[in-house]
Amino acid sequence: MSEKQESMAKLLPDDVLTIILRCLAPHDLAMSRCVCKLWCTIIDTHRMLRVDLLPHSVGGIFINFHDLGLSEFFARPSTGPTISGNINYLPLTSIVRGHCNGLLLLYSHISRPGMKQFYVVNPATRQWVQLPPPPRPDIGIMHLDNLYLAFDPTLSSHFEVFQIPYVDVFRHRSELNPAIEGIEWPPSTCVLHVFSTRTRQWEERSFVREGEAAGSLAIIRRDFPNFLHNAVYCRGVLYVRCQTNFVMRISLSDGKYRIIKPPVEIERYEESNIYMGLSQKRVYCTFFDDPDIIYILDESYGKMEWVQKNAISCLVIHAFQQTDGPWTLQDITIMNILMRTDMTTVRQ
Repeated sequence: MSEKQESMAKLLPDDVLTIILRCLAPHDLAMSRCVCKLWCTIIDTHRMLRVDLLPHSVGGIFINFHDLGLSEFFARPSTGPTISGNINYLPLTSIVRGHCNGLLLLYSHISRPGMKQFYVVNPATRQWVQLPPPPRPDIGIMHLDNLYLAFDPTLSSHFEVFQIPYVDVFRHRSELNPAIEGIEWPPSTCVLHVFSTRTRQWEERSFVREGEAAGSLAIIRRDFPNFLHNAVYCRGVLYVRCQTNFVMRISLSDGKYRIIKPPVEIERYEESNIYMGLSQKRVYCTFFDDPDIIYILDESYGKMEWVQKNAISCLVIHAFQQTDGPWTLQDITIMNILMRTDMTTVRQ
């Protein structure tokens, strides 16, 4: 905004400007914070951007341990209202599977073998949505619980859940057809099942591949689907870590996707996996076997390459005194055990 325009904006009474700003959509309101200091102050003072839709800081970290049946919550120090990691208000006991911009994707085992119930939860408001059962997998494809959230609160209060197909790795060699094993994967046109809160149902959506495939079915089938549940969503693009560590870059706006190969250094680690994260609107990744090395995804000029950003040392981080107060582990498993014990005692 020019100095003249800013001066004209200041002529409006604050109460009038507040009423006008309240009429804006979340995305436009977020953009308006950048217009001038006055507008930014009014928006923040009146808390027009809903905190439950626009998380400004990390409230905690959900952790899944192999030997525990519930997700634990590692909460950060806070002077304001705390967020509980105990998601005990769902119909079934659930485990965190994924997250996106403040929303959690959880699943529960139900009575039928191999079946799971999925939920999307906002832990700040305790609001939740139960997803209808995902479509059944095609022959030769296994879906597991490979669902991923896509949610941008600055654009809409609606979210989407994508089901990404994986190649079945449990088939016996005698059952494999050599002609089929040579087919490229993912296919040139990949049909995904997508759930949207706009329609409240699963729908098919086609995405056309740009560039090369990740490999043949025979190559992809070798990879055991461990630690596959990792994705990040940024600016209308969903990045999903898939088998053999390739990343599927899905553009929701134009219906296209691309395959991003893993960093070449991964060949040094046998059966290693990459893990992606998001920081400052950029996609990063590291190795499970060597988390000290950080890579950033370079998307300039259509490259789609992982570039080593730097190497960090956890020992150096631990050497500094932490001054922001102690973090607290909310032992959800113990809390639920004690709750069930108390209920049993009361009944007796």
